Amino acid sequence: MISSIYFEEYTFLDVHDVLTALMPSGKYSSLESNYVFRGQKSVDQELIPSVLRNENHELIWSIYRFSKPIEDQDEWSENQYQVEYDLLKNFYDRADYSGLYTPEISRFRNRLHDLFPLDFINLEEEWLPDELLEIAGIAQHYGIPTRLLDWSYDYYVALYFSVIGVLDPQYCEIDSTVWALNYQFFEFYWNTVKRSPLRFFRPSYNGNPFLSAQKGVFTLWKEQRISIPSRVQKGLSLFSSIDRIPLDKKINDYMNSLEENNSIFDKMKLLYKFIIPANVKIDILNWLYSNRYSEEMLFPGYAGVVKAQKNYMKAKRMVKKS
Repeated sequence: MISSIYFEEYTFLDVHDVLTALMPSGKYSSLESNYVFRGQKSVDQELIPSVLRNENHELIWSIYRFSKPIEDQDEWSENQYQVEYDLLKNFYDRADYSGLYTPEISRFRNRLHDLFPLDFINLEEEWLPDELLEIAGIAQHYGIPTRLLDWSYDYYVALYFSVIGVLDPQYCEIDSTVWALNYQFFEFYWNTVKRSPLRFFRPSYNGNPFLSAQKGVFTLWKEQRISIPSRVQKGLSLFSSIDRIPLDKKINDYMNSLEENNSIFDKMKLLYKFIIPANVKIDILNWLYSNRYSEEMLFPGYAGVVKAQKNYMKAKRMVKKS
């Protein structure tokens, strides 16, 4: 995370430090009401949405219904928009055809049988547009890469996603992270003339059991799509590179552009990065399991029950070996 007055990084000392951080007597108790939380398995993982992560590059193009652009064209932002549009439209078509709930999206509904709507190429709009946010939220929860970042109103839900990597050989010996983001500040600036590009979005919990169980909410950093004809008219480069800047860097750049009195951020930070040492993760996971923060709660359904049953025993055995 970049060094800034808007951010704070703190490494927890022990299990007690982690579990009591947001309790009434905890060091960060004030965060409970104004912040949302995100857990990540590795301390080195950046705040970048799944569809923009370099490690997901080949996966994204592998599930795209058309051919991959030649040479370096897959790094052009316009091609990226087209890929994301197709991933969501394909998900919408298949879910709707299967009789599953889908929100009403006129641009999809009116072109169900168009493999690729040509009018999309010349659209100028914020990306993602509001009309696609709900379907993107559903797709994200079921494994389709999108521009959304998952957060939770519940610190302990984020804690689960942070420490569950202890059961995976790839992450078991790596420090993990819980991020805390001040949503009230950015929602205030969303409605002012200094409108923040950071949008918070919570789809309806009704009919979305995973999102409801996880007390989920999404963030999206809005981008403005500029069509190729407009680029020509404005004398801009025909193509631009994909923006893969992490959220903390975007926030810092935005704040520096406000020219506000920043003294309040000495006490009230916008973003916290809490580091959880690898050697305490298994004890935290077992505490979470004992307090019902397990797969059966977070992933409602038979699959979640079975996963909880397996992981619970695996976690218990890891404690006995240590």
